[in-house]
Amino acid sequence: MSPPNMILLGANFDYQKRILLDCNDGTLHIWPARSNPHHHLASPAPTFDTGLDARDAPLVLWLENYVKMLESNVIGVESISREFEAVCGIPSKGICLYPRSMPSLPGSLPYCGPIGSECVTKGVRVCARPLFVPEMSDCPEAGPSGELVFAYSITMELLEGYGLRECQLTRRHWIIRDLAGEIVDTVEGEGVIGEFPRLRPGDTPFTYQSCTTTSLEGGSMEGHFDFIAGRVDPSSSHAGNGEGSLHRTGLYEGQTFQVEVGRFQLAKPTFVY
Repeated sequence: MSPPNMILLGANFDYQKRILLDCNDGTLHIWPARSNPHHHLASPAPTFDTGLDARDAPLVLWLENYVKMLESNVIGVESISREFEAVCGIPSKGICLYPRSMPSLPGSLPYCGPIGSECVTKGVRVCARPLFVPEMSDCPEAGPSGELVFAYSITMELLEGYGLRECQLTRRHWIIRDLAGEIVDTVEGEGVIGEFPRLRPGDTPFTYQSCTTTSLEGGSMEGHFDFIAGRVDPSSSHAGNGEGSLHRTGLYEGQTFQVEVGRFQLAKPTFVY
């Protein structure tokens, strides 16, 4: 149950994330709908002169930042759930909070929060878009224990003009670092979310989402995907020295190559939605 000094401002569709307004100081909080939740400050009291009443400023800046992100195409309308669309056969359009670029905050506030990455390797472009997930994060008010949860959206496509007609993802490799840059975990395995996407120039980009955790200080994530030039049966061996036609990328049909995923930053943002 939320404190008596807070009123409900909004919630997500399944009520797992509630946005509360503190009537005493005007600050906004994300209150997860789970047992013994730790709420997150969604819009802090500003440290600069806004020309607004002190209790009005947090909400006004929070809304201003949201509108600014929409106007500058940092966030926008996208398909929210491929699974929902596959089951129901109808589009799931909505405002997707995965940032397309780094936002510019209102006033003189410096940006703090997740930062994505984009890399092109032998014609395969990979974009990573991280997002802080407050309703899953555990941030106690006292003590160093707890963790931040981040979702990340990965979009990959094969670009025109590189001479590669088709390629298929076979394995994933991830490196997770702490704020100091030290490696705290590595993850690898076959495919992504149980799939082995095939990419061809002109096709709709393949996008999937997953998640990871960091300490309360945040960290970063990077890695690479193994691809094979051409097409591979996931039940067969993925390795190959490559025999066949030579692409302009320098790859032979059936040859395995690595596609970089640039390092993306995982940090709790100033404004939380």
